[in-house]
Amino acid sequence: MRWPIESPMPRSFLFVPGDSPEKLEKSWNRGADALIFDLEDAVPEPEKSTARKSVSLALQVASGQSSYALVRINGYSTSQWVDDVRATISSHVRAFVLPKCECPEAVATLAALLDSEEKSLRLVPKSISIFAMIESARGLVEIPRIAEVSRRLQGLVLGGEDYCLDMGVSRTKCGAELQYARAHLAVQARAFGCLAIDTIYSDFGDAEGLRRDTETAKQLGFTGKLAIHPAQLETIHAAFAPSDADLVWARKVIEAFTVGQTRGSTIVTLDGKMVDPPIVERARRLLVAAGNVEHGRRASRLLKNDPKHRHL
Repeated sequence: MRWPIESPMPRSFLFVPGDSPEKLEKSWNRGADALIFDLEDAVPEPEKSTARKSVSLALQVASGQSSYALVRINGYSTSQWVDDVRATISSHVRAFVLPKCECPEAVATLAALLDSEEKSLRLVPKSISIFAMIESARGLVEIPRIAEVSRRLQGLVLGGEDYCLDMGVSRTKCGAELQYARAHLAVQARAFGCLAIDTIYSDFGDAEGLRRDTETAKQLGFTGKLAIHPAQLETIHAAFAPSDADLVWARKVIEAFTVGQTRGSTIVTLDGKMVDPPIVERARRLLVAAGNVEHGRRASRLLKNDPKHRHL
């Protein structure tokens, strides 16, 4: 996994229009795990330059905030994206979101620009990641080449609205039209160690529909979901949260594995079932997802002490 192994993975990614200074300022207190300051679809063409300045100002207060800051730039095929990066790049930007990504050249070119800008601004090398938005049939089939071109690529994001437009199908609440795209992207993200971020649920007044949609995404292997309104955040967080029973089980697994290691064994039993390193890794992920970073670190140390399983 390219995401830091002991860091909780963001569950919610809230879009914030880059041309609204008021929404940008308020976004830090909305409770999202990650904010996507949007310079693409949310901003009309005549307002692009002004929006860059507004996003740059908003990022100046990012230090000390609990939310990760990402910036969605304009597409690789436009003349805007280089200006977007140069106007907003700073140590406060966690990643740039590349929309309508259909080829590895787009990621490679963005990665090269980030190399140059980090060096020029004396930022930590490779500190800024890339999230690729997959929004077309071509983008979907090109994921393996896209994912391999740069280690900066940390997330794959499904853009369901544009994907359906490209496929010539209607977007529905049940989401059947996205079933293949979701499953394919989630599998590819797992294969290449990236976060898998699910598409938006456009009806922000339908909490029950959002809950079902998010739980479906979670079952397919997604690690987070896009949001278009702060009202959606609580539902998304609840859907991705481990249950109390899951957390009790995870703590028992860590304790059992700890005892086993003190006795020189990497395979122990718990409640009549085998507990080996892959099970410990699942328990670790549950605890980190719940914010129990110390237990996650403990599990990581246990696994690293086992030479047979340092790849986990």
